[in-house]
Amino acid sequence: MIKWFAALAMAVFVLGGWSQASPAVGGKDLFHKVDQVKQSVQSGKWNEAKQKAKALENVYNKKRWKLMFLGDESEYEGVDISLKRLQWAIDAKD
Repeated sequence: MIKWFAALAMAVFVLGGWSQASPAVGGKDLFHKVDQVKQSVQSGKWNEAKQKAKALENVYNKKRWKLMFLGDESEYEGVDISLKRLQWAIDAKD
């Protein structure tokens, strides 16, 4: 239980912080997707959380090139890892 929460917190922190600090890169839609996943997890809707995490990953992948261009390698690799951890945590809980 602690592992999935830690993965979710990391993803929200990394993705949320990134989109707030660099709105031109992340955009509001990415931050909105993070909130949707968080709400699904908090309400225990694991299938919905899984779908929303996949949608979050799709939105991120569309904007990833901007982060690759404007950020450093550790930033976007950290986001990639956080997204995978989030999906694994949701799968484990589901």
